[in-house]
Amino acid sequence: MKRINLTIFILFLTVISCSGQSTKIDTFSGEIKVNNQISFEATKQSVKSEFGQPNDITTEYWEIGQETATAFHYSNGATLKFGDQGLESFKLTSSNYYIKMGSFELRVGKSISSIQNVFPKSYNYRNSGTTSIALGTGDYRFLLIEYNSTGKITSIDVRTF
Repeated sequence: MKRINLTIFILFLTVISCSGQSTKIDTFSGEIKVNNQISFEATKQSVKSEFGQPNDITTEYWEIGQETATAFHYSNGATLKFGDQGLESFKLTSSNYYIKMGSFELRVGKSISSIQNVFPKSYNYRNSGTTSIALGTGDYRFLLIEYNSTGKITSIDVRTF
């Protein structure tokens, strides 16, 4: 009897833990490139070569990684942040920049409905002018997509936590 109860309990825990794993947003595990040129392996020098000298350069301390990050600010709508290992995150606020995700192009200024066929979970997860797409196999990096009341994408932001 104890063996049957234990088996049922283990089966119950397995069912509960598996059903709790469903995600509400899509995951993209391929390569991401800004303007089909700059990837997360990019260095400060390679970004300067592709996009030119930034209008402003700032630094900030990232306590969790215990590193000083450098941010390149471009007045035409992009901020790119570099840690010790290269490009870590970016925020795009202008249609001058886009993200290439496989064959899909995500661009500021397009309609949020442009993601519907490629990222249906993320499209359905829209809330208060935002949605997100998980990046990679871990759960620490994601794209935050913001859009206005007319459905126009206003910013694309890579966040890491």
